[in-house]
Amino acid sequence: MFIGRAQLSGRQFGVPCAYFAYSYSPFEPIENCTYAFVHGGCWHFTYRIDEAMVTWPYYRALDAFEARSDRFVPYWAERPPARAVPHELVKVSVYTKTGAALVMVANFDEDAPAVSGPVVLDMDRLGLVAPTARDAFSKAAAPLVDGTTLAVSIKSFRQAWFVLEEAGRPAAGKEDPP
Repeated sequence: MFIGRAQLSGRQFGVPCAYFAYSYSPFEPIENCTYAFVHGGCWHFTYRIDEAMVTWPYYRALDAFEARSDRFVPYWAERPPARAVPHELVKVSVYTKTGAALVMVANFDEDAPAVSGPVVLDMDRLGLVAPTARDAFSKAAAPLVDGTTLAVSIKSFRQAWFVLEEAGRPAAGKEDPP
């Protein structure tokens, strides 16, 4: 799939994907990250230090969660991780592990400056019961209404990441028991 001067390949064929794009032609580094991570891949940036400054929080969150490709649930799955989103161009993909999920919510609506509203998650699909939520970057608590719904406000071509964890289960970032 080609997007301007970008290429997203692999995931649609059942293998980990890679996203290749030049910075600022046509997308900024943060926009490249929005395309890449919600599709289960990573953005291969160039030598510019500003690109590394944009990507490090994402890689840090993935590493802390110990995200693995075989535990990726994409928004286009037969049974997607979200039951409802505030706009058709808001996409939700997740990485799962025992007792936890890393939820990535991306906004691809370029006609509005931001999209706000509820993201209703399928907790059965995520394998979670009564989790708590926190922002994956700031670690601040995030309200999880009725135990299934995250309220989001995301700028155009940006994303929000959340870590959901069940009480009494191993914390995200710890290896699953054998």
